[in-house]
Amino acid sequence: MNFADESQIAKSALVQSGLADMLHKLWAWISLNDLTLVPTLKLLATFTTNHPQGSQSLTLTTVLPGSGPRKSPNTVSLIHVIIHLVSKEIEKAGQSFNNQRLHFAFHVLRNSVHVHECRVSIAKSNLLQFLSKIHPSSTKRAKPWPLIEVYCLEFLIDFTFFEEGQLSVSKAAEGLDVLIQLSRCNTPATRILALSTLRNLVFNVSNRPRILYLVDFTNLLHSTFKSGSVCEVGIAGSMLWSLIANNQKGKLIARTSGLSNSIQEVLGRLTLMKIPNENQEQELVKMLQYVIQILSTSDIKDNIHD
Repeated sequence: MNFADESQIAKSALVQSGLADMLHKLWAWISLNDLTLVPTLKLLATFTTNHPQGSQSLTLTTVLPGSGPRKSPNTVSLIHVIIHLVSKEIEKAGQSFNNQRLHFAFHVLRNSVHVHECRVSIAKSNLLQFLSKIHPSSTKRAKPWPLIEVYCLEFLIDFTFFEEGQLSVSKAAEGLDVLIQLSRCNTPATRILALSTLRNLVFNVSNRPRILYLVDFTNLLHSTFKSGSVCEVGIAGSMLWSLIANNQKGKLIARTSGLSNSIQEVLGRLTLMKIPNENQEQELVKMLQYVIQILSTSDIKDNIHD
């Protein structure tokens, strides 16, 4: 593991030697206890960091004896083993939480989302069922759930940077509701992670109509503009910008819900706040003013039924 750290040559050699396939064949033994499982997960996390070829190799493994890596991805590969491990650890977290297992397994998945074959495997799996497991109404945000929320949201931010993640997360059971609820929680870091994930979803045109009509989402924007931090206001502003740009229907919904007034109040509040980074303040003010400008103009070329 140590000699592979930050060494692309070493990692490529491990791919060629079939490291992932070998680990998959030994997994029944590896998973017997943490003395072997946790170091193996650390190894895979190192192996896949900044190395797409290593991540891709996780989709080509098999447990069939006497056979090497497959030529194309399959549905029982090592990445599916990691997905199952994450799901199982979250499922039992209320009774028995293993921080190291979940931390390093999610590390592997976060590395893997940068490879198309891995994203497809994740999107087609049942991994996103964890969204319903971390719903604040179920967990009451008691320990260890706040930490699990962070692991899940950090993964979701990376996954929703890509189209496969944007589409699958928005369609997942309770996915949008969970993200909205976590965007309102009392933990600033978790709020920012959840808001950032929602912003990634909004960037996908296919998701916009559904999100536009969510009253809870509109209320979230109002509350964020009213009492959110500078960072949170910036994320909310960029989400609204995406929803209303070249979208007459989006403009209409934003206007009728009073979001223009909320932004005007933010601009007034920003003049009274002491923001360490003056450039950050100027960029935020400029963006919010532009959003108001978009809302105040009507493009007759847009069709409200589009």
